[in-house]
Amino acid sequence: MKKCLMLVEGPFDQQRLSLLKDLFDGDKLSIIPCGTDATTHPLYYEEFESMVVRVLKKDKRYDMSMFDEFVHVMDTDGCFIPDSCIVENADFSHIKYREDKIECCSNVKGVVSQHENKRRSIEKMLESGKVKIYYNSTNIDHAFDKNQNPSSKAKRNLALQTYAKYQGKEQEYIRFLNEINASKTTSYKETWEYIKEGFNSLNATSNIICFLVDHIEDLKEDYKELLLELTNNKK
Repeated sequence: MKKCLMLVEGPFDQQRLSLLKDLFDGDKLSIIPCGTDATTHPLYYEEFESMVVRVLKKDKRYDMSMFDEFVHVMDTDGCFIPDSCIVENADFSHIKYREDKIECCSNVKGVVSQHENKRRSIEKMLESGKVKIYYNSTNIDHAFDKNQNPSSKAKRNLALQTYAKYQGKEQEYIRFLNEINASKTTSYKETWEYIKEGFNSLNATSNIICFLVDHIEDLKEDYKELLLELTNNKK
């Protein structure tokens, strides 16, 4: 890659994943939050470029011509579980994710509709190959810290802790990304096949390691060797 733009959902995702930038020579990777879950929009695939333009216009540091590749990191939000496992629970004012269901106060139909949009968006993008998408499931806090339903304060603190823990320890960070990939494969296609099965989209996992595998030629030499060592038998 000459210059890659990685779109993420929010600033805490950006904080955790900013460590990826140090794995590459030069200023090859930029990471910008969208500020929303764009994949739930019914026209996500069709309007992806327009979304990027809006994000860059708001950020004001970049424009489309500066990048030759775009990737998107998303939360699965359990979108591949059966719709029947999205249930109402009046005790909760917000969505609660569980290992085998999603509980919400009253808007069950709305959550089901969002999941339908997200699944459709993902399938279209995967089929086209236009932009590679990578996932954290249920969300990045669950994938990285096994915290499935964090508060806003917890999200911030956990993101800062991750950054502090791995800053300057890039090899440990690569090992960590490899460990949290529950699919145990670094085949981009197979990681997506895994996440679609059963309740895997509610399990703590991430395929961010595939981003490194997909861009191994651009990694610094020391990290390239480590990645090959870790993933040689997982393709």
